[in-house]
Amino acid sequence: MRLDYDSAVEEFGRRRNKRLCEKKVANNTYLFTSSLSPRPGDEFIGLRLHGNTVAIFYPGSIVKLFHAGWQTHTTKDRLNYIRGIRVYSLDGEWFIDTALHQGPHGRGKMNRPLFYNAMQVHQDSGEILSGVLYKPSKRKVHPQGHQAGVWTPPVWEAGRLERLAPS
Repeated sequence: MRLDYDSAVEEFGRRRNKRLCEKKVANNTYLFTSSLSPRPGDEFIGLRLHGNTVAIFYPGSIVKLFHAGWQTHTTKDRLNYIRGIRVYSLDGEWFIDTALHQGPHGRGKMNRPLFYNAMQVHQDSGEILSGVLYKPSKRKVHPQGHQAGVWTPPVWEAGRLERLAPS
């Protein structure tokens, strides 16, 4: 099963009890909405695992992803139900592949987009709308790619420092 907003609306059409605002899609995993009859144009449809929201689908192929504090194999499995993304782990850290942002093959962790809570992804284009975070390099690397005496902070660290700076 590959979920997106439209397929979630179709799944709701197949539920047995039309009065419920949720539809079971896997073990301890439910689609939910705030209205009794989800249809195209509703605000959102969510995916819940063990009572924790792991994804929210919006019209226009936008999905917001969560791990809800549970970075487990089952959470990754349910996130991988979503069309257009693949969540995986290397040495305990979570990464994401989309059509636009794919990590290199092999064991290295550099240049792989990190998965983080509440990230937003456009399912059709693969663009990470909430900003791409990469695993920071531990080596001092010059922006042109060769070793240098000057260290430049990775993009995500620079953005984090700007957000934390007092205004």
